[in-house]
Amino acid sequence: MKKQECDVVIIGSGVGGLCAGALLADRGYRVVLVERLSLPGGRCSTKRVKGYRLDPGVQMLAPRGPLADICGQVGAKLELRFPRTLFSGIRVRGQYHAAKGDGPEAWMNLITECEEDPGRIMMAIGRAVAWQGPPDNMTVEEWFRQHTHEVETLSRLQPFIAGTIGTNANECSAAELFRFFKAPDQPSDPSEPIVGIPVAGALEPMQELVRAIAARGGQVWLNSPARRITVGDGAAKGVMVERPEGMTQLSAQAVVSNMPPRFMVAMAGIENFDTGYLRRVREETVDRSTPITHIYIGSDRPLLEQDGLVLTANTRRLFQFYSPTNTVPEIAPPGKHVTIAAGMPRPCIEPISPRRELELNLMDIRENLPGFDEHGEILMAPTYHGDWPLFGTWPGRGLPQRTPVVNLYIVGDRALPPGQAAVAGCARTAQIVAEDIMSRFKPGETAPIF
Repeated sequence: MKKQECDVVIIGSGVGGLCAGALLADRGYRVVLVERLSLPGGRCSTKRVKGYRLDPGVQMLAPRGPLADICGQVGAKLELRFPRTLFSGIRVRGQYHAAKGDGPEAWMNLITECEEDPGRIMMAIGRAVAWQGPPDNMTVEEWFRQHTHEVETLSRLQPFIAGTIGTNANECSAAELFRFFKAPDQPSDPSEPIVGIPVAGALEPMQELVRAIAARGGQVWLNSPARRITVGDGAAKGVMVERPEGMTQLSAQAVVSNMPPRFMVAMAGIENFDTGYLRRVREETVDRSTPITHIYIGSDRPLLEQDGLVLTANTRRLFQFYSPTNTVPEIAPPGKHVTIAAGMPRPCIEPISPRRELELNLMDIRENLPGFDEHGEILMAPTYHGDWPLFGTWPGRGLPQRTPVVNLYIVGDRALPPGQAAVAGCARTAQIVAEDIMSRFKPGETAPIF
C-alpha cells in the first residue's frame, strides 16, 4: 500500500471542497483533494446533450459574495453573462404579470399586487428586516398569513420562496428568509446584477479552482473514492483512498468532508460520534434534503420571450421557467433554444417518486408554456433527491462545520451557516473551515487534538 503525507485531505470536489482546497493551498498548505467521479464540481457541472451544452444542477452563479471572492483571491476566472432582470414576472392561471423593476421590493410588489392594501405587508417586511425578524419556529407561510388573508398572495409566495431559498413556503423558516435578505453579500443597489449565467458552463469555474489548487502545489485526484477516515485519540488522522493504481493511505493533520454526512460518519466510524450528533445528521441531512425536478427543453423557436426567471403560481409542482439561451445563445446549436423548468415536491420530505414528480411537472408545463408540445423536446429531466438533492438540508438547519471528531470538518450545503443558501453558502463554509484550520496550525506543523 502506498503512503503519503499532507497537511489537509479534502473528500469531495463540490463547491465547498474546491473552495476550501484553493484557499488552503493559497496559504501554503499541502492539500490533497480526492473525488470519486471523473469530473470535479459536483452539481456545478456541464453536459453535452444532442449538441446542447447544459448545466444539470447549478445554472446561475453570483458575481459577488464568497465564491467570487475566493475566485478573485486565487486567480480563478469567473465569467458570467447577466439577464436584464433576475425575476421577469409570474404566470398565474395562464396569465403573465410582468415585474416592474428588479430586486426584493419589485418581487414583493409582484406577490402582493392583488392586495387591497399591499403597503401593510410591505411595512411588516420592513420591520422584520430593519428591527426584529420572526422566530425560527414560524414558517414563511405562517408569517405571511398574519398579514394577509388573500389566497392569491400566498400562492404567489410559494414559487418565490422555492426559487430563492430552495424549499416550500410552508417548510422554510421565516427567520431564515429575512436572514437571507440581510446577508452581507446581497447587493444594495437594485440595478446591480444578483446572478449570472456561466458563459462557458458551470463546470468551467470549478475546473478553474482545480487549476488554482494545482498551481499552488496541491493535488486533485479524480476517480479516487475515499474508503475510510482514520481516527485516533478522538481526532482525524487521514484518509484511505482507492486510486486506479491501488490503495493509498493519506496521513493528514485535518480532514475536510464535502460528502453527505452519513457517509462521513460511516467512514470515520459511528462509535466516534455522540448520539445527538447522529440524530441531527439523520433528521437534518437525510429526512430534510431538498428534492427538485429540472426539465430541460430544446426547441426550434423561443418558448419564453423573457430572459429572466418567470415564476409560476397555482401549480402542482412547477415554480419557475427560464430560458438561458436568451442571454447565452451559444448554449444551443444554431437556430435552437433552451428552456429550463423547475418543480419542487410538496412536501420536501423523502421518499419521493421521480416518475410521479415528472408527470406532475409535465402537466404544469403544458398549462403554462405555450408551444411546448408543438416546438419543444425534452433533452433531459433529472430529479435530484436522496444523497444527490438540490440542497442537502433545509435553510437554517445546517450542521456545524466542526464535527465531534477533532480536526474533521464539513463543508458544503449540509453545513450552511444561517442566512446562507446555494453556491454562495457552500463557498462560505469553505471560508469558515479554512480560517479555522489556519488558526489552529501552520503548514507543516502538527495540529492540536484539543
